[in-house]
Amino acid sequence: MQAVEYTRLAEAEDRLWYLRALRKRVVQTCMAAELPSGAVVLDAGCGTGGLLRALAQWRGDLSLHGVDLSPIACEYARKGGTFEVREGSIEELPCADNQFDAIITADVLTQVESPLLALVECFRCLKPGGLLVVNSAAMPSLWSYHDERVQSIRRLRGGELRNLVREAGLEVRFLTHWNFLLLPLAILRRKVFPRRDGASDVAPPFAPLNAALGAVAALERLAMRAGVRFPLGTSLFVIARKSKRHPRVHER
Repeated sequence: MQAVEYTRLAEAEDRLWYLRALRKRVVQTCMAAELPSGAVVLDAGCGTGGLLRALAQWRGDLSLHGVDLSPIACEYARKGGTFEVREGSIEELPCADNQFDAIITADVLTQVESPLLALVECFRCLKPGGLLVVNSAAMPSLWSYHDERVQSIRRLRGGELRNLVREAGLEVRFLTHWNFLLLPLAILRRKVFPRRDGASDVAPPFAPLNAALGAVAALERLAMRAGVRFPLGTSLFVIARKSKRHPRVHER
């Protein structure tokens, strides 16, 4: 992403309803996974560090690490806590084999040349039985000014993402779209009434609307917690595991 977008992200991190909802989904997933004491967790493509801060607030015993390709993003992320943040590509993680109990990659696979290579790297760096959480922009038909502004390459279909995760050697435990209830609004915003200033949507709307959108996202989060899977939505959310029994070896 361009430098200005990282500045917008850093300013919106704790306020924008979408980012808050995503962080709560990730923390909820990690809670349900019952990570061990002192678990080592990587945010692969950590951006300006909002997710790392949310995980640190949830559990102070976690050993948190971040990797991002952008030096600007890493600089922002380091300001927010005591976690280790390194410059590097998710397609070639600067991390050891079998290092992490959990890896989270949020809205990154759509911005790299090879999503499969990125997922293979996550497989390599996860411990056997380790948790992978993926969030991705969904529905190629929603491609818009926002994707172009944040320099995305693609939006993924559900079946496509499932196949990529499986091909990387990971076991898909849960996959769903989300932002299903807000999909009509997203279509209006992205396709019918797009922004005219050329900016991305990484900025909170006015406070009452921001709160209302967050409330709708919270309803979906409760449904997902109960196991509901949504057939459509602006984003995809995947929970996967690295098998303990049959670890696969990938050629680099």
